[in-house]
Amino acid sequence: MSVKTHPTARLVEIFSVIQGEGLNVGTRQLFIRFALCDLRCHFCDSAHTWGVPSLCHIEETPGCRDERRSH
Repeated sequence: MSVKTHPTARLVEIFSVIQGEGLNVGTRQLFIRFALCDLRCHFCDSAHTWGVPSLCHIEETPGCRDERRSH
């Protein structure tokens, strides 16, 4: 008997912004931040992604940062 599993991902947050640099400046970008990053980059602005949060923050209205929390 085989057990089917579904791929899962541990998410930290999902939000959108207007890109402020690079070739895509001025366009809307969607950010999906995953948990358990183990790179520990010295320039990291998202150290909260190094662990696993109890809830994922999901933006309701694009660009407004009006987030709801989901399991």
